[in-house]
Amino acid sequence: MNFWASNKVRFTLLPSLISLLCFAGLSNTSYAEGFAIEPRGLKLESADTQDALAHPIPLSAIKRVSNSLRIEKKTDIAGERSNYLYRVDEVVTLEYVANAYHTLLREQGDLVYECLQRSCGSSNDWAHKVFDERNLAGRDSNQQYFAGFLDDGLNQGWLSVYAIENARRVPYVYVSFIPAPPQDIIADIKRGVLILESTLSDDQAADVNAYLSDNTMAKLVLVSFAKKQGSSADALAALSDQGAARLKALLISQLDIDVSKLETRAMGLLGQKPLGFEGDSWAYLYLVD
Repeated sequence: MNFWASNKVRFTLLPSLISLLCFAGLSNTSYAEGFAIEPRGLKLESADTQDALAHPIPLSAIKRVSNSLRIEKKTDIAGERSNYLYRVDEVVTLEYVANAYHTLLREQGDLVYECLQRSCGSSNDWAHKVFDERNLAGRDSNQQYFAGFLDDGLNQGWLSVYAIENARRVPYVYVSFIPAPPQDIIADIKRGVLILESTLSDDQAADVNAYLSDNTMAKLVLVSFAKKQGSSADALAALSDQGAARLKALLISQLDIDVSKLETRAMGLLGQKPLGFEGDSWAYLYLVD
């Protein structure tokens, strides 16, 4: 049995289908159920899911004490874990791919732990005892690992990345993601949350209602964007307007608030499309005091 859950369900996915696993919103399944962010130059070799009451995510190096595996610090996360094994194409370097994920986690999340080369411990232990992937075994000096909590608006949860040039000198990246619901919906909305067709769960709507009731000057602002190949600026502005009106109607139906408490601002093509999102229109919801 490896370090993680034993009830593993293995399947193979075409890279073009990975994006279908990812959706966003603020329902009771508002966080990403898969992980759709792939830097260029990756070839998906396998993917699997692991469902368990607690997934231990290493937050320290692996050590062997009296021939026993020891990880001094970890965090246990419940839920379904999605794992992806990628082979790095010759068009890019392993360093490029690792840096892409590292930058994403550092700039749009909380990078909790990282190690490099021999400071990570034995590559053989990571490959066989932690990940149960023999293709990840290589020299200790050719490995890198980091983990933390990602919150980029579309993907929210724990992300870990292990990168190595293996014993056959083939570069591999092993990405694991465990989706997690917002820990504080009020704090999240103040930073801005991405919403699509789904809006708020009943519990989240109750929290927002309570906050607006206690803070009479506070209001919600829905900022919508659109981007569609070949469309004019006027057409995108109209698409942005339509999206804002639709989402506003959904939110008003959920929240016990006056219409004046929810403003909409259609920005057309001015926004950057979220990573991993394939739709034509999207919006962010903000709570403003």
